[in-house]
Amino acid sequence: MRVLVLTFFLIAGLVLSSSCKRSDPEAPVPPLAVVSLSPDTLFTTTMLRFDCSLSEPGNEQDKIYFRWDWNSDGIWDEEFSNDPVFMHRFYSKGTHSLSMEALNSSGLTDTSNFLVTVEQGYSNPRALFKLIPESGNRITEFTFDASLTQDDEDSLDQLVFKWDWNGDGIWDTGFSSKAIVKHTYFEIGSFQPVLEVKDPTGRTSIYKQDLEVNQTNPDLHVEFSWSPLHPLQEDTVLFDASLSYNPVDPDNVLLYYWKFDLGEPLKSGKWLGPFHEPIITQVFTMEFEYTATLKIVDVNSLEKQLVQPVRVFHLNRPPVPMFKIGTKLGNLTTQFYLDAWPTSDIEDLPTAIKVRWDFDGDKSWDTEFSGEKYYYHRFSSPGTYQIILEAIDTQGLKDTTSVYVDVSAGTNETGLIIDRRYDAESFYPTVKIGDQWWMAKNMAYEPGNLTNKIDTLRSMCQKCGYYGLHYTAYSAASMNMREGAQGICPKGWHLPTRKDWEILISTIGGYSSASELLLGGSTDFNALFAGWGEKKIKSLEGGGTETKWEFIGQGSITYFWSSTPLKPAPPAYSHWNIAMLKGEDKIYPGYSGNANFLSVRCIKNE
Repeated sequence: MRVLVLTFFLIAGLVLSSSCKRSDPEAPVPPLAVVSLSPDTLFTTTMLRFDCSLSEPGNEQDKIYFRWDWNSDGIWDEEFSNDPVFMHRFYSKGTHSLSMEALNSSGLTDTSNFLVTVEQGYSNPRALFKLIPESGNRITEFTFDASLTQDDEDSLDQLVFKWDWNGDGIWDTGFSSKAIVKHTYFEIGSFQPVLEVKDPTGRTSIYKQDLEVNQTNPDLHVEFSWSPLHPLQEDTVLFDASLSYNPVDPDNVLLYYWKFDLGEPLKSGKWLGPFHEPIITQVFTMEFEYTATLKIVDVNSLEKQLVQPVRVFHLNRPPVPMFKIGTKLGNLTTQFYLDAWPTSDIEDLPTAIKVRWDFDGDKSWDTEFSGEKYYYHRFSSPGTYQIILEAIDTQGLKDTTSVYVDVSAGTNETGLIIDRRYDAESFYPTVKIGDQWWMAKNMAYEPGNLTNKIDTLRSMCQKCGYYGLHYTAYSAASMNMREGAQGICPKGWHLPTRKDWEILISTIGGYSSASELLLGGSTDFNALFAGWGEKKIKSLEGGGTETKWEFIGQGSITYFWSSTPLKPAPPAYSHWNIAMLKGEDKIYPGYSGNANFLSVRCIKNE
């Protein structure tokens, strides 16, 4: 290997190189080391830039690499690198001996040894402190250790330190030679303590660090359990924090706070407490994984919390028994229709629920449990009976409901219409009186607005489930004012004509036999004193009107429409009807204006 050794003084700002003649272009040629140095003025505080980019590799195909020995002690301080620029700082003043070696890809080197003279410079100290502990509470004594501060020219004992504990710009101490100090904040919050360090030349530097002072006492031991461990909905759960304690307080004086959260997106719970006793009970109504939080507070008002998930499991609830009944009024011929399909259960499908019946409320079941939900029953003697339904789910849980029915001693044949128009389901018991089939219940069908004549189509209702609806003659006929029209009646039935009513009245013994048609009468027609309604228009101050509908005579009088008009030629503004008064055994025929609201009974077509 051919080594070219070049010794020279490297003067700042100058480029120095060795000279060598290359006579044989085919022979390997050593590299040529060229170094430039900046800046022009060299101090111990200066980072020097050594640039070897003007060096020549030797042959054109060669690559060149560089390494440095910063004190010429024969030990290379840098590994070979193809980066021609090196940065270095001398921390002591004086003349320093350097060596740089250039190596090309042919394995040949060129080593340069030179001297650099550096003057004394001065730099700011580099302030730094360590916080012990890194966070704490309002009675924690924090240690601020600034011994990590460095200065290139001065030792630690030549530096002085001062502190601003909360970073408000007001120094809380003067300069001191103490590098390690202590401080307690006595309040919670976020702080930014500031350290300023000054060296003997008056140069300074500042260091800041964030600090959180909290309310937590890390020494407190927080522990709680609950029973039952796997609670169900509606269980009373006992939470016990008796195992919580303060290791530095022999009296273990603590306050207890509890919080039970449902978690997102449900609303967070509120803190309960303070309690002096460690036990609390809680009832959870939802099937959910709750978050139970215990907070204990010591005599210094410092605290610590523990959060645990508490899974509340589903409580199998009993079924909710319900049933529809075709009528609550009947006689000895009536087949009472019972439908238990409305029975429901949160856990089970309706088909999985079984039911049984007690028809006379004697607590002796008349049927066995069965999945069949429809049932018919006829009573053999008159009276008031309590029909009880009991439902049972797949887990064996049960519940009951009941309805009272009245059975008269009548023997007229009865039936039942189930009206399912417009997805609704209404029950209309029927009774045969003489040769006529009549509904034994007032109509409660809502015809809706069939035209833009809203007022004439309006139906009225008070206690609809008992008395049924009240209708104008227009709404009862569904605007078909023909005598004997179907109107609001189900298919196969129609609004009774005057003749239909007169045949009924003749069958029961005449106009002085109203009691036969009233509730409790022998015919089981079961007419009720449903009253009637009328529209009243009131003038308002300032102009305009207000329309109100008013009920009259409920509990003391009843009216029933017929489809027979006062005059056969249209338009007819009134229709024939009958009325019955409480305390009188008479049936009063007459005419009523079409806009009044009366009850409606339907009669079966012949």
